[in-house]
Amino acid sequence: MQTLSNVDPALGFLRGEDNPFDTFVAGQEADDDFFNFHVPELHQPVMETLCLAMERYRRPDYRIRQDLRQSRAVIIRGARGAGKTHLLHALQRRDGARELLVRPRYFDKQYGFAEYLLKELVAAIVTPDDTAPAVLQNPLDWMAEALTRRMLVEVLRSLSPQQWLYWTGVPHSLGIVLGFKWRRACGWRHDLILQLSGSTELSSLPELCLQYGLSPERARDLLTEFIEQRDTGSNARIRMRRQLLRCLADVALHHNREPLADFLEDGFAKLHGGLAPSRTELVDDLLRALIEIITAAGVAIVYAFDNLERLFKPVGQFDLQTAQSFFAGLAQMIDGIPGMLFMIYAETGMWEDCTREAIDSFAEARLLQGVRLRDHGIVNVMELESPSPEQLTILVQRRMQPLLQHVPEGDELDLIFPFQSEDIHHIAASPDVLRTMLRRLLVRYDEIVLGTASPHDFSAPEPSPPKVEKTQAQVEREVLAPQWEFSLQEAKHRLDHSPRSALASELHGSMRQWLQMFAGRQDALIGWQLKQVESARIGHHPTYGEITVCHWSVAEGQDLHRVGIGTILAQGPGLQRDLQVKLEMFNEQPRQADELIMLWPDRAPEFSVDNLPAGTRKIWEDYHHGHPARNIGVSTDALIWLLGFGQWLGIVLERQSAEWPSDAVAHFVHAQTASFLSQLLPSYHETGS
Repeated sequence: MQTLSNVDPALGFLRGEDNPFDTFVAGQEADDDFFNFHVPELHQPVMETLCLAMERYRRPDYRIRQDLRQSRAVIIRGARGAGKTHLLHALQRRDGARELLVRPRYFDKQYGFAEYLLKELVAAIVTPDDTAPAVLQNPLDWMAEALTRRMLVEVLRSLSPQQWLYWTGVPHSLGIVLGFKWRRACGWRHDLILQLSGSTELSSLPELCLQYGLSPERARDLLTEFIEQRDTGSNARIRMRRQLLRCLADVALHHNREPLADFLEDGFAKLHGGLAPSRTELVDDLLRALIEIITAAGVAIVYAFDNLERLFKPVGQFDLQTAQSFFAGLAQMIDGIPGMLFMIYAETGMWEDCTREAIDSFAEARLLQGVRLRDHGIVNVMELESPSPEQLTILVQRRMQPLLQHVPEGDELDLIFPFQSEDIHHIAASPDVLRTMLRRLLVRYDEIVLGTASPHDFSAPEPSPPKVEKTQAQVEREVLAPQWEFSLQEAKHRLDHSPRSALASELHGSMRQWLQMFAGRQDALIGWQLKQVESARIGHHPTYGEITVCHWSVAEGQDLHRVGIGTILAQGPGLQRDLQVKLEMFNEQPRQADELIMLWPDRAPEFSVDNLPAGTRKIWEDYHHGHPARNIGVSTDALIWLLGFGQWLGIVLERQSAEWPSDAVAHFVHAQTASFLSQLLPSYHETGS
């Protein structure tokens, strides 16, 4: 029982511990401390409804395209600080999750929406996700095994005993002589089917096949024959689907990812017969084929667009054209390509701006179609409400529990100690959002524990005095530099665990955000002024045909000089093709840039083309003569910060406050990266003519 005799020692103990309410903002990436602060009871009805919606898009018995559900959108609205990002983390990390959750980090209005979705989907497939449940941390491995098991079950059930003996290498004539051993070998087929139909966690697929006499090599050959017989047809999408199934079998049976990586990077573009397909046709065929394959693996495809500010305000200003392009493209996908669920997590004010200015009647009608759920009806827009007193009480108990376990006689204290129920009801009665309530709990906790207020005094705290403006050094030390290191660590992890070409669009999107930070800073750019930064598409190849174009001017009113920047991210066989596609810019009319810079990762800034492979060097020599093109090496460290810049900028702009110097972010970026920018100036910058 809580008495005065045990309250004072408990308060004394708490004075020496950190305030448990000092973490109230969910980062864009869930970390290891997530479940220390997660309270499932908050937003539980919304989460349960979203889980039902995602489950609708799981089709474990998928057979034909008609089994795909029509693509739909669900909008989750809430004020800033209502817990939208935390809710998304909870969905992503919950037990039993069986969806591929794609979280785009950028949006470029220059690209078709289907191409945008395709690139994000490929990146999600091939990139490990440490924040997901264990079974989906490597989505490629899990999907490959699930789909290969399913195909093996189908083909094994179709085999006669004689065919089974052939594929396991037991001669039929010998089986007749041996009798018992022949019957036992035939029984292995039945046992293998039972094992393949069970949990994927019992043993690895190659070991399981070997256990019953079927080598991984023979299993792969058996599946190849099965795929060719079952998936007949000659159009490009069917050929893509067959090749994807074969590649996934290689992943599951031989742990060989290279064929799939090569196919998703460039191989898919070679399957069309006759005339070269358009970029749109390539994208459409591959996206549809991937959706069918992933759905057949029993996985729902869910795109979660969190933090619209990052998508529509890449450098802090609302880009109306970008928002209009986004919602128009999304509406077309809802109409045109089935099998996807879109979740849009929107801050209320931002959503109102979009509804008023960026969403036309066509897009609005598609966005509000919603998902039909039993007992719920149409689910299209969901609101995140402020916590009730009961929910806030549970939150306080969850935050206080680790501390009270160590308090002397803590088992005799109230579960919400040092608070009184009146404290919680007083805070919950306000119209504040969750984040503000946590701030008020933080203040109230210190008032009680540090002795500035009585545990029974739950009056509103006095307004805080105006905060003193922070210096550049303080902002860098407290926010900019730590977040820079964090974003670079995240970028390095993805770079180390993903095929680089899968990150090409994100890298260029991040690069464009970085370059836009220098617009108008002529004094920093050796006489040149950066006027505009945009993306450009080269040719018909979705993976390789992307460059960033910078528009430079020597002085106001002077002609613009356009410098295209392409990044060579392909490796192995794709290296030549990557370079060739970008150099084809010089054959296009109208030409999209006056000069082309090729960035080569993991090389010194002034590396020699003589060190390139012979085939790649020949392509360079054939194309660049007579054209203004040059090569620049990029260190691995530079590639990492280029990839991570977009995430870093989104975080710091969200945390930016009036206390900061007005140019704090730009000053930090310039100090960190200006030396690299100097390499990207027009080639004749020394004379300016």
